[in-house]
Amino acid sequence: MAECTLEGLIKANTAFYKAFEGLDINAFRNLNSASAEDVCVHPGWRPLSGWDDIENSWIGIFEHTTYMQIVPSEVKAHLHGEVGWISCFENIYSFVGVERMLGQVVATNIFKWTEDGWKLVLHHGSPILQPEEEPS
Repeated sequence: MAECTLEGLIKANTAFYKAFEGLDINAFRNLNSASAEDVCVHPGWRPLSGWDDIENSWIGIFEHTTYMQIVPSEVKAHLHGEVGWISCFENIYSFVGVERMLGQVVATNIFKWTEDGWKLVLHHGSPILQPEEEPS
């Protein structure tokens, strides 16, 4: 069982990126609060509110993606009572034709502690138009 600790929060964030990278909608559903109050901002999109719209957006992304590797970097985690947030860079590798490409997004993930463990209530990703060199 997850714990309402900074370590548990970081594990929940790691599970989020594992589900995201694996295009695993079922694992993704289990990580989310799935409430009407949830918010998601994909890079370049308008904010989505409520689990139905958010879930449909992820289903569409997963259905139209064949490969994605996500390497979070500069991960900073903070805990305040039963709310935790993580900021990081998402280093997203994908293929365009046969060429492996890197895109970067700065992200904030906010989780709340529930009787079922940490649940994501907000994911906000903003594109970085001038990426740094690949993380080491």
